Amino acid sequence: MLHLLLGALGLAQLAASQTPVTITIPPSIPSTAKYLYGSLVGMSIEQDRFPDWAGTLGSPNPYTMSVLQNIVDRYGVPPPIRVGGNTEDKTHWSGDVQYSNNTYPAVTTTTPYPEADTVLVGTDFWSLAGNFPSGTEFTFGINLKAQANYEAVIEAQIITQVFQTLYDQGSGVTLRYLELGNEPDLYAGGWTIDYYTTLWNSLATSIQGALSYPPRMQILSFANPTASNGFTVSGALNAGLLSGTLRESVYTVSEHHYQGSFCQGAGGAVAELMSKAYVRGNLSGFVPEIAAANEQGWRFELGETNSVSCHGAPGLSNAGGAAVWGVDYIFQAASLGIERLYFHNGIGYKYDFFDPYNGINDGTPYTAPHILPLYHALLIQSELTSYSGPIYIAELTTDSDFAAAYGIYAADTSALLRVVIINSAPYYTYYTPGTRAEFSYTLSGLTAANVAGNGGSGSYFLRRLYVPGADATSGLTWAQQSFETADGTPSGTRVDESVTGEAFSGVGTEVIVAYFAEG
Repeated sequence: MLHLLLGALGLAQLAASQTPVTITIPPSIPSTAKYLYGSLVGMSIEQDRFPDWAGTLGSPNPYTMSVLQNIVDRYGVPPPIRVGGNTEDKTHWSGDVQYSNNTYPAVTTTTPYPEADTVLVGTDFWSLAGNFPSGTEFTFGINLKAQANYEAVIEAQIITQVFQTLYDQGSGVTLRYLELGNEPDLYAGGWTIDYYTTLWNSLATSIQGALSYPPRMQILSFANPTASNGFTVSGALNAGLLSGTLRESVYTVSEHHYQGSFCQGAGGAVAELMSKAYVRGNLSGFVPEIAAANEQGWRFELGETNSVSCHGAPGLSNAGGAAVWGVDYIFQAASLGIERLYFHNGIGYKYDFFDPYNGINDGTPYTAPHILPLYHALLIQSELTSYSGPIYIAELTTDSDFAAAYGIYAADTSALLRVVIINSAPYYTYYTPGTRAEFSYTLSGLTAANVAGNGGSGSYFLRRLYVPGADATSGLTWAQQSFETADGTPSGTRVDESVTGEAFSGVGTEVIVAYFAEG
């Protein structure tokens, strides 16, 4: 791709009024760095309207495929997909339905695009996975709440057969996991951990016994892991989860996390969402769960996450600040040992990566298929984590309450590949316009011994996420390219800013990536 280089006296030029920020580059990979192999970020799609994202058999949704191809172009493979959510436990198979036949509750002001009350699906519902780019790996949810093992086993058999057919056809898509139940700690009737464990073991055993080659399963999918009621990794194991040979098919623990709730119509302030302290405080509670999973030899993932629950909040989840928050949140999670985050999406939801459907009002200026601000977090992390092998991710020390930074290291050479800087100092376009805070950054400690390419000699380049304001619902660019186009492909020429030395400048509500080596 063509790109333009701006010299060090261009956008990287320092100004006297800037607040200095020092980012310390350690002489070697920090001991706290976390190993990562495979996609860091995936998409979770609400199950009831999965066909709207996928298209129909033989006719993929062109917008979905286009914006996912942007990720393939940068990372090499598409993001993994989890199809589930609340409607996972409202889904039933029917031989009379091709894709899906749903019934919906009344629309409300708070929930203009409600989830279905009932979802009837046919075999081709799962066959639509073949519409996605080659390399996509899927997790599909199965209804646990209905306590209907016979029907659930039929669904597991169909899903397995569908993916075998897709494999035989050379589609390149794969079934990663089955997920049995969504957020059982919130089931009506007050399920206990013992009751959940008994029913999960029963269904998993039935599936395992009915299939010659049963698929792997991920466990838990708890909404709010809580030690007091036993809905935690250790609580579930102590209650007898994974009895007998079930443990052999499990490699991953999945739990869910939102930063707040819009269920009653109040979602919080975007400045708080993207603040450095808030991001860290909201994730630190998962450290014991990560450790408990790792002690068993399992991966720990956030199988469903996003800004605020109940489909996101207007002016927060669909605003520019959410993109800034998303980058910090992703890499803070990775630095704690969370190996994958599935950001939840649904038709018309405010926190979507993108909306692939016509005529939707999600608070942005667009009604045709379009990206939302958070898509830029998916895009940026795909570039940051792109490498020919495993990487390490570590948070780097800064002397700022607003600026967070992370280093991406090559596992095979230990070289620093990239540094991402997230500045959460709030700037608003519409309701409190004013002077935008400016910062001068110093990457202290760059040497030829610890930095890839020419970075150790002080020669590298920057790409920036431009955000008009934390409250802006459009107008964002990545490396001066806009992805707010009719087909989701970038417009404009990519701009890489060449830098010589340790110092460059930036502003509040911005993300900057320093590239010492491309993927």
